[in-house]
Amino acid sequence: MPRYHESRCLEYVKSFLHCEGTEWVIKVAINAFLVLWSTVSIFNDIIRDEPHDPSWKNYFTITSYWFVFNVSTMLFLGLLEGPTWGVVNSEGSKFKLFPLFSWQTPAIQQICFFWPAALFILKAFLSGTSYYQVPAHGVASLFGQQSRELVLFDSDVMMVVHHVVTMFLSAFIWWGMSSFCDGPMVCNRHDMIGLNGMSVAALEAGGLGCCIWNMFETKKGFYWVLTLSHTLCLGAGWYCMFLDPSIKFFYITFVLSIPLIYSRQKYMLTEVSNGAPSGAFERHRFDNDKKNDES
Repeated sequence: MPRYHESRCLEYVKSFLHCEGTEWVIKVAINAFLVLWSTVSIFNDIIRDEPHDPSWKNYFTITSYWFVFNVSTMLFLGLLEGPTWGVVNSEGSKFKLFPLFSWQTPAIQQICFFWPAALFILKAFLSGTSYYQVPAHGVASLFGQQSRELVLFDSDVMMVVHHVVTMFLSAFIWWGMSSFCDGPMVCNRHDMIGLNGMSVAALEAGGLGCCIWNMFETKKGFYWVLTLSHTLCLGAGWYCMFLDPSIKFFYITFVLSIPLIYSRQKYMLTEVSNGAPSGAFERHRFDNDKKNDES
């Protein structure tokens, strides 16, 4: 029977992950190489000390790096079936539909990029130092992330809409950031570029709270990670409106973010009050599957 046969991975993904011997070694090596290549490409691009490039060519170059990183990391972890360090009940039913690697992949990015990015931009904003290309990656990387979900998992309509809307918002914010530039590599509002990048990075970083809750069942981690994420996101958005109240783009993105932040905060408070992951996410998406599991 194929590995992860009960999961919501697409059939070709299950087939790809179901291997052993020489085939397994080759697939692990290929994906390890792609993880390394995309990581080096992202790092080399982020450290460029140049003005923001608002071109769509730059946007899709960044998204392609992150798409390759996301897909190869997820397949690499899926082939290794781990690691499971500290994960509570790693073989439990809560990882049946969405295997452990589907939680580890976003968690790795939130720990290694999104949280450092949000805090780095905040420090650079306060000190007046260079942002490098961190804001650009904070915004454009979301498109690559959401694309990963669409090509690897059999998502229902609700989640497809979620991914597509998030991809649209990523592109919309990128378009909005271009208004702070007079042309390629000529930006006159570096503070606005930074604050927009920080707001998006902080919002995505909050997803780490949900990951550590489901993997490690840590209530304090879930509460503080998500709450700090929302505080930084809303704070950056509010300050953008304060700096220039005439820009309607800020009001649109701020209003659009409120329902998402409210629903995430409410979900977190409900889960923490329950004391353990309730599986509400899976029940909401795949009610029939959960009923079958419980019977």
